[in-house]
Amino acid sequence: AWLAGVTAAIATSGTAAGQFPTLAAASTLGVVGIAGFAGQSSAATLSAALLGALLAFLAFNWHPASLFVGVGGTWFTAFLVAAGAVWARPAIDRPGAFLVPVMVVAVALLDALVVVVSRLRRQRPLTERVQDHLSHRLVALGFAPTPTILAVAVLQLAASVVAVLTGRGVLGLGLGACAVGVLLVGLWGVAMRARMRDPQGIPGLSWRVRTVIAGVVVTAVAASGVAAVSALAARSRLLEARSAAESALVAARNGDSPRSVDLFDRAEAGFRAADARLGSPLNVPSLAVPVVGANMHAARRLTRVGTDLSRAGRRLTEQINADDLRLVDGRVPLETVARIAPELDAAAATMAASSAAIDELDRTFLVGPLDRSVRELRSELDGAARDAGRAATVARVAPALLGADGPRRYLLVVQNPAEQRATGGLVGNWGILDVADGDMTLESLERTSSINNRFATQKVLDAPEEYVNRYARFDPARKFQNANMTPDFPTAAAVMADSFAQSGFAPVDGVIAVDPLGLAALLQLTGPVRVQGASVPISATNVVDVTLRDAYANYSDNDDRIDFLGVVARAAINKATTGDLGSMDRLSKVLGTAAHRGHLSVWFRDPAQQAAIGPVEVSGAVPGPTGDSLLVTNSNASANKLDYYTTKAIDYDVEVTPAPDLRRAVVTGTARVTYENSAPVSGLSQYVAGPWEGNPTAFVYGQNKQFVTVYSPLAYTGARVGDTPTGLEVAPELGRTAFSTFLDVFAQGSASLEVDLGGPVTLRRGGWYDLELLRQPALRPDRVRVRIAVPPGYRIVATRGLTAVGRVARGEFDLVEPRSAGVRIAPSPGAGLWARLRAGS
Repeated sequence: AWLAGVTAAIATSGTAAGQFPTLAAASTLGVVGIAGFAGQSSAATLSAALLGALLAFLAFNWHPASLFVGVGGTWFTAFLVAAGAVWARPAIDRPGAFLVPVMVVAVALLDALVVVVSRLRRQRPLTERVQDHLSHRLVALGFAPTPTILAVAVLQLAASVVAVLTGRGVLGLGLGACAVGVLLVGLWGVAMRARMRDPQGIPGLSWRVRTVIAGVVVTAVAASGVAAVSALAARSRLLEARSAAESALVAARNGDSPRSVDLFDRAEAGFRAADARLGSPLNVPSLAVPVVGANMHAARRLTRVGTDLSRAGRRLTEQINADDLRLVDGRVPLETVARIAPELDAAAATMAASSAAIDELDRTFLVGPLDRSVRELRSELDGAARDAGRAATVARVAPALLGADGPRRYLLVVQNPAEQRATGGLVGNWGILDVADGDMTLESLERTSSINNRFATQKVLDAPEEYVNRYARFDPARKFQNANMTPDFPTAAAVMADSFAQSGFAPVDGVIAVDPLGLAALLQLTGPVRVQGASVPISATNVVDVTLRDAYANYSDNDDRIDFLGVVARAAINKATTGDLGSMDRLSKVLGTAAHRGHLSVWFRDPAQQAAIGPVEVSGAVPGPTGDSLLVTNSNASANKLDYYTTKAIDYDVEVTPAPDLRRAVVTGTARVTYENSAPVSGLSQYVAGPWEGNPTAFVYGQNKQFVTVYSPLAYTGARVGDTPTGLEVAPELGRTAFSTFLDVFAQGSASLEVDLGGPVTLRRGGWYDLELLRQPALRPDRVRVRIAVPPGYRIVATRGLTAVGRVARGEFDLVEPRSAGVRIAPSPGAGLWARLRAGS
């Protein structure tokens, strides 16, 4: 409708010398401005080419004209202008964005309105060639033709300038609309004063036209009334259906499948009833009523999406019996997993289709409550579709991973975070987890030394070049406990698996890593366990302190100390593989949280299977940076267990200077990392506090020597340990640059490393600076403080995870899992016009 109507309005605006190209050029200039500042290179380039062609043609078409455009050229050019007006993307949100293309062709639309009204009043056909356009009326008032054509073009040029300013957010929508409205009303008032020569007079609207107008108005009002009644009646059914669907989800999570199926049935029936009410034949006329039709269409789309989702939920719940989908005696019910996999795929497909259907809705004219419902559903569908997709992926690969196609062997490594490594802790114990047809059995746990002592002189490091350059000096091929110096678990696991095979053991199909906090999650499911040497049952609440503090005080023999964490791990895993861990939903929530925080990680040798678990957040992979990013890791280099007493605080203080177009920015600032060692100055065993018996002269009691690395996409310009300048090792790793040094933190003391950083980052659309804060798995949260400032001339208009005051946004929080923060930057109101146009605000 837009293309047809606007094309006709521009093409029929007049054929006098210079008239068509000047008006079309004035509108096209607005398209060039909006598209150019928005970075739409294709739209801006094509529109600029059209503008150049119009201006070149105008040189020959201006009075006295020597060249005229034909009908085909007129209509084709008008079509290009109409299409460009809606192709150019304003920086403001809907529904106000709809007014911007209207401003770009405002004078042509007014001209069409004047012609239609005039001819209807004179009872003449709309297609009749009569000189009653705006320019003709102004000439009839005594203005000369050429200045009149120029004046009309200048008015459209003014409207186009306002459209650009409004579309880029420089002018408020209300002010811009009022400015163009005053311009159009003034032009209308002047033009309608003209007394056009008409021998037949002005008989007024014919009875047919009046009847049609009255009929349209009455029909529109009646249709709107019927639609309103239907919407009100459907609203109660929609609310009931939504409540039933939400209750069905709760029942499903609680394992009450029959109740969940019944509630999904009610929800589907409710959505169907609402859809039937909204889809009544009586509501068909309302679809043609502007605004009302858009809302009715959106409401019906919502009811259909609700129906589809409820049906998918019912089908999935019917296939899942909570009692069948439990982990009992260490066996995963693969037959149940295989049975529900197709339904999970279907549910994921339904959610994806529903999300696409919501995306296709034009929200320009939606009323507030309906628009809010659409946005809420869209947000909920994003998360639900993602979760459903992950569940479907897991269900597809689970049978193979759990031995449906043959026995599988997984290397289980137990990490000790009291002696930190980048993935969580030193690997002190290992074992083999055998899996066949869903049954899991853990072989005896052994010390890491049993790997190190086998074929030590024959092992070679087979790893990516980045890993070799950074960590070959720590000899991870021969010292298994140093394989996880990198924070990327898939890389570390591949090195572990290779070293394990080079040690003469049978190759494994994957690696599973767990630390005491991961064991705590497992103990939440199994309940407490008892082990020899522990005076109390070991539970989810005390496993960390018992294994990493009390054991070192209770055991005088180092071998017993080394083995104790492995003994606890074996007891917990044995109980898990011989008892009932409950529903898969509870298991996935508890273990999923531990995995998301890095306390339980899994790697598979098969690349396809590894790729499948990537989105499930159990892979322990470090994602590549998309904007700014910060990750700080430390690995214990003093061979003691003082990381139990050590905490980490991170201060990230930066200034973000955006480019004028708000697509990139230069970030400068400092990352400060402070470690505090709360170990007592005496009283701890040598095994815990040092000095390491392997080199007792290299360390002193209570000395925690850390290999600290700051990962950032920015460049490093300087560094200090305390107040003393220092150099850093610099090397690429994980799509970032790694800046490393050794840092000594003594008992009851602290030490800090400051790294000055600077460099370009990409801003997300809308001027968003994103900061991704990643975390090394550890016993205690990292205390993080973030300060983001923008320079004079810019302001912070929105934040995520931070609080802004003036030109500074701050946040302080305990980092227990990856977290993002960000600020949206815009030029300040006093900034230069050009800067605000480029920024779109």
